Amino acid sequence: MLRNGSPLQGVNNMKKTALTLAFILALSISAVAGTQLVRFGSANFIPEPTPSGIQITSGGAVEGTDLIQQSGNVYTLTGDIQGTIVVLRDGIVLDGAGYTLQGSGNGTGVFLQERNGVTVKNLKISNFDYGIKFTWGYSSSEIRNNTVIGNTVTNNTYGICISDFSKGNTVLGNTAANNTYGIYLGSCSDNLMRNNRMENNTFNFFIGGESLSNCINDVDQSNTINGAPVIYWLNQQGKTVPSNAGYIALVNCTEMTVQNFNLAHNGQAMLLAALTNSTITDNILTENKNGIYLIQSQSNLIEQNTITGNAYDALYISSSNSNKISANTFTGNGFKGTPIAEVLSSYGQGALRLTQSSNNYIVGNKIISNGEGINLQGSNSNTISTNLLENNNGSAVHLFDSTNNNITTNTIIGNNDCGVKLWMSNQNTVYFNNITNNSLGILLDEAAENSIIQNSMVNNTGWGMQLKSASDDFLCSANNTIIHNNFINNQQNDGLDVSIPGLWVYPEGSVPGVGNTWDDGKEGNYWSDYGARYPNASEVDGTSTGDTPFFINENNIDHHPLIAPYNISVDLPAAPAASPSPSPHEPTSPPPQTEPAPFPTALFIIFAASAVTVGLGLTLYFMRRRH
Repeated sequence: MLRNGSPLQGVNNMKKTALTLAFILALSISAVAGTQLVRFGSANFIPEPTPSGIQITSGGAVEGTDLIQQSGNVYTLTGDIQGTIVVLRDGIVLDGAGYTLQGSGNGTGVFLQERNGVTVKNLKISNFDYGIKFTWGYSSSEIRNNTVIGNTVTNNTYGICISDFSKGNTVLGNTAANNTYGIYLGSCSDNLMRNNRMENNTFNFFIGGESLSNCINDVDQSNTINGAPVIYWLNQQGKTVPSNAGYIALVNCTEMTVQNFNLAHNGQAMLLAALTNSTITDNILTENKNGIYLIQSQSNLIEQNTITGNAYDALYISSSNSNKISANTFTGNGFKGTPIAEVLSSYGQGALRLTQSSNNYIVGNKIISNGEGINLQGSNSNTISTNLLENNNGSAVHLFDSTNNNITTNTIIGNNDCGVKLWMSNQNTVYFNNITNNSLGILLDEAAENSIIQNSMVNNTGWGMQLKSASDDFLCSANNTIIHNNFINNQQNDGLDVSIPGLWVYPEGSVPGVGNTWDDGKEGNYWSDYGARYPNASEVDGTSTGDTPFFINENNIDHHPLIAPYNISVDLPAAPAASPSPSPHEPTSPPPQTEPAPFPTALFIIFAASAVTVGLGLTLYFMRRRH
């Protein structure tokens, strides 16, 4: 078997790097275009275009209305206004004086970009995409000192949105009601919030971003969600979250307990950043954007929670190691399987997703009727065991660019896509799983050196297993060990339980499909159609194998096919008892956190051109390789 440093490893690493860079570039350029939000840890970005509307100019003049009266640096409304107010001057006060700023269902009410020391107060703002929006800071280290105080924002998509590195703002005494998002803090930090009321928003409070720095804000319990206090704790140890919380954020905390909550209608019900050795148990989390958002955290126990009806991933785990996720129930989360174009994005659509996370244990969970089931991206050495994955709309278990994971003893039934999908993922083990009545049993796509052992692929509506690749190099989906499995009554589209379609176009004289191991020299796999295909075959005395090899193609032959099924009975155990320790083993250190280098404005044109080129290439790539 080829190992690290082998030709296979080199080829696959180059392919992974190219594809990953392509995705990142394509997603990044679409962010600039406004079609996909991809955030980076530092600024120096081209700002978004200034919207049309009423302007308070950099010189202090008011253009576009006679309903704003100026007195020095104070600009006061004298009547209701229809449309957008754009603030282009620092150090001013925009006083709504109780009047209404009315939109027509889109655009922004009050727009500030790269502004310092601006106060927006006493306005009623309704029916915009964004009620109040602070955005785009060229320097992520600069404190903005803008203030939003005493406003009422209703019936907008975003009520108050502070995003994209707009740092060090103050939000006081506002009411955000009946919006899609009440107050949204996205990829920004060091903001202060006091006495804000969030009521009846679809998602009341949302913290965006995937690094610890994005979570450092001063938010106390005077902020409420439908009357319940926001718990936003930094640097705490050994505490239990009070039972009346309406939103929970634990940032850089350890040995915490979060138990018996029923949380709904937030961006994430629980934001857990740099959390260690803590227990999250017996909670009900429904109809949030994400149920639990766990980043840069380790050695926690997430157990016996019910997470239902959340729009994106029920449990999102990023850069987090050695956590145990056990005996939870995930139902109805995400609205479809994760599309290829969103695999590397921040938009998940299923039960559990892990990115850049290792040594986690996902055991004994019920994962039913979600978008996808379990999705791993760039995540290694995790264990997925004794879970029930049933009737999910996408794949039940989906690995992308992930190695050395163990997928064992799971019941995987009735899923609308693959039971197990390994995409550009090598050296994983899929062992002793019951994979029944899915659209496809196991898919290996540009996946090599995996061990597929003692699984039952039964009554899947497509192939029991498919090995494929869109690449023309000869080592794709090769050197996998596939032995002691049962292939029973799968609906064979080409007369075989296994499909190896191989390449887009075969080089002249080549053999479709490359080599894998289908027996251990004594025993291979059980094929329910073996007798029908080889009616003259007989048992080799005392071996329980047939004397006629099972032929898939010239490079893939089971030389010792079994004449009776392996005894593979996957019975899910009772829900595990609570672990005495949050960690299944000694914690490992989290990866070092570094701020990405600033993105120079001068390189934007090169960046955009490269992304467009890559995007076109990817479009052709995926059009030709749809699964």
